[in-house]
Amino acid sequence: MRIDFPWSVGVLVLLLFISSGNALSQCPTGTNLILNPDAEADQGLSGDVDHNVVEWIDTPSGFFGQFTVIPYGTNGGFPTAGSPGPPDRGNYFFSGGPASADSFAYQEYDIPSDCFALIDAGMIRFSNSGWFGGKGGQADRAELRAEFFNANSNVIGTSDVGAITAIDRNNTTGLIFKTTGDELPPTTRRIKFTLFMTQSSGPNDGYADNLNFSMSTVTAASVTISGRVVNSDGGAVRGAIVSLTGSDGLSRTSRTNAFGYFRFQEIEAGQSVLLNVRAKGKIFEPNSTLLNIQDEISGLEFRSVN
Repeated sequence: MRIDFPWSVGVLVLLLFISSGNALSQCPTGTNLILNPDAEADQGLSGDVDHNVVEWIDTPSGFFGQFTVIPYGTNGGFPTAGSPGPPDRGNYFFSGGPASADSFAYQEYDIPSDCFALIDAGMIRFSNSGWFGGKGGQADRAELRAEFFNANSNVIGTSDVGAITAIDRNNTTGLIFKTTGDELPPTTRRIKFTLFMTQSSGPNDGYADNLNFSMSTVTAASVTISGRVVNSDGGAVRGAIVSLTGSDGLSRTSRTNAFGYFRFQEIEAGQSVLLNVRAKGKIFEPNSTLLNIQDEISGLEFRSVN
């Protein structure tokens, strides 16, 4: 993969290499910067109660909502293992909690100094994504906000993702994938991640899971994603529709050929994308996969179970 940049930036990066080794390898690109992003850090919790959530700073119970985690399949109409949501959802998801109030929790990330020159040169992008939803026709919702701070602790930018509505969910209990991305603001030195749960009526049923915030180096190159859709016996599924949703929020589709192959070209690297497959009369479990794109990807396979 080739990185194209003006000669002045090239000199800057060369100086970085000399002074601190390979700066690109030291700066944590392609890594999820959110701790406990999938609510799985505590196993054995049960019920819709106000749990303390590992790595997330919450307000005292009763002061401002009851941000918590809930096991999938908890009684009371909560999402189950079979509800719309992440294909690799684990056992728990984040919830606004049993109180009839808004709630939130946050954590902060201090960017390593190895990233500073790259960030200030406009060579670092970010991808901000997750699964967000709620219960039935209720308007409760979840949203992840990343706030970017400079060395003086001034906010110099924000990125919001989520806020899935009941209409987006077709009034169905579950979670939907959303992603966004952009250039990390120059002079960024610290990032604050806040998961907001907005309550509309009754207990707070804003839900979230599998959050991801990662950085990548700016690249002028695009990549290709390809794979195959097959029957349970390995035979080709012709005419299956594979959709790809990128950080720009837009979707594109590819239809499989006679041999079951699909292909997406000119996909920008350094972002999280969601691939989803559907075909008449076919059931795929899972029917979607989340990818963090850093380079060419080939050999993907969606296999029907019927």
